[in-house]
Amino acid sequence: MPWQALLVPPVPPTQPAFSVAPDERDPDERDPDERC
Repeated sequence: MPWQALLVPPVPPTQPAFSVAPDERDPDERDPDERC
């Protein structure tokens, strides 16, 4: 239970942070990559 409580809080904040960063860079980096 101790490890679960530590993983629960960091999981939600990590997903949104990663989703926002890659989301903004995904279209920018994917556009030239896919068009090339």
